[in-house]
Amino acid sequence: FAMTPLPKIKLTYFDIEGVAEAVRLALVLSNTPFEDDRVGFGDWGEMKPKTPYGCLPIMSVDDGPLRTQSMAMLRWVGSSCSETLYPRDKIFDIEEAIGLMEDLNKSWYPAFAIGMRPQNYGRPEGFGQTEEGKKIIKEMRETWFQNELP
Repeated sequence: FAMTPLPKIKLTYFDIEGVAEAVRLALVLSNTPFEDDRVGFGDWGEMKPKTPYGCLPIMSVDDGPLRTQSMAMLRWVGSSCSETLYPRDKIFDIEEAIGLMEDLNKSWYPAFAIGMRPQNYGRPEGFGQTEEGKKIIKEMRETWFQNELP
């Protein structure tokens, strides 16, 4: 009986939980060793043009090409590194849950991000620190909770 060698995995993301956290957790839950390469925000500007699509997270497996997209990584880890994280008889339930989380994230993101990057939403930098900004951000978030959260 030959054992399949464990893949050499390097996951690169910022030193925050964010979108890579589910991938990190899946790797831990599957007892798959991996290099958790955490990038400081100060290093990102130099690194960004060297990444596919100019984004993180990125993952390499067995020193292969850099892969992107956290949900693709999550599905790969669940199906390749574990017999229990992505079982065939539960794929529909798992995919439904992942899809729901993606939908919620897309709808929540503007209410979340306007506080950090108001200029992306037609507001001046520092908008979130103004009284008007605080009021609008609070209203956006409360409206989201009332109307969007299932």
